[in-house]
Amino acid sequence: MDEDYRRMGVGNFLIDSSVNLANKNRCFRIRPESDNKRKDAHKFYKKI
Repeated sequence: MDEDYRRMGVGNFLIDSSVNLANKNRCFRIRPESDNKRKDAHKFYKKI
């Protein structure tokens, strides 16, 4: 099921929205987290 929703831009949209919200609120760090077993998620976060 997860594969059906990949590469549609949703992850990038969520990260961009998070960064914009953080900038608006003068946050200095965003720290996405996922289980160590989720290798694809880690690759995604490193890529962006």
